[in-house]
Amino acid sequence: MYSSSCETTRNTTGIEESTDGMILGPEDLSYQIYDVSGESNSAVSTEDLKECLKKQLEFCFSRENLSKDLYLISQMDSDQFIPI
Repeated sequence: MYSSSCETTRNTTGIEESTDGMILGPEDLSYQIYDVSGESNSAVSTEDLKECLKKQLEFCFSRENLSKDLYLISQMDSDQFIPI
């Protein structure tokens, strides 16, 4: 779920401050670079990918999750269907 504590604002000194008041210096604002060349040392089989996708979709649209997920609830129509 979305957490507002991840939001930051920049002040006049160039140092960012998160909404919970924690000061973040430039060294804390680093990011990671991922290789997106399409080459991978460990290829995922199509069947494994299908199974992972199936499990994720079953979880997202399970009755337990649908009763708690405010975004999906807001997208339901009068018959409680969610457009995909």
